[in-house]
Amino acid sequence: MSKKITLVGRLSFPSLFQPRAMEGAQPKYEATVLMEPSAPCIKAFMQEALEVLMSGKLSLSEEDARQLLKAKPPIKDGDQKQAQGYAGNYYITCRSTQQPDFYGPDKKRLDIEAAKKLFYAGCKVAVITTPWAYSKQGNRGVSADLLAVMFLGHGDAFSGRPIVDASDLPDADPADLDPGDFTAGAPVRATEPDPTDNWI
Repeated sequence: MSKKITLVGRLSFPSLFQPRAMEGAQPKYEATVLMEPSAPCIKAFMQEALEVLMSGKLSLSEEDARQLLKAKPPIKDGDQKQAQGYAGNYYITCRSTQQPDFYGPDKKRLDIEAAKKLFYAGCKVAVITTPWAYSKQGNRGVSADLLAVMFLGHGDAFSGRPIVDASDLPDADPADLDPGDFTAGAPVRATEPDPTDNWI
């Protein structure tokens, strides 16, 4: 069994009290942790992930294990995800079919009602996890099990809305736009291809 790793950071997109439904899979509780690039827990998790791939049912060589972690990193670059708090950080999502244990900053265990009042997207947490290797239908990698969540302190709450920047906006000359473009049910101009043709 892999050893427990403590991930310290900010909580994002939590599903701590109601498991999140996943297509074709059993619903799971989730906690995504945002971590600064210099956080020691990142290296600790990746080193344990390497050990997990080199032992157990996969038993990969060190070279193959490193290549797999590079191709499918369990800890991802937040700059590649447009969501509040992710830029400049790294993140990992921990999951479990069992609800995690909850603890306050004094290390005392919390009941569900107390935990609901304390945890929110954006608060500072320590998440206890263990990496484990999976191999299913040719798909291999490392996932993180969600064992416990400890409240460390308050932070700016995340809204959960995706971030929009200038690169998301269309290149449009206002002079080219007319009310017909925004009228509900307005037909597509005959001189332009129907954009819905490429949707499926």
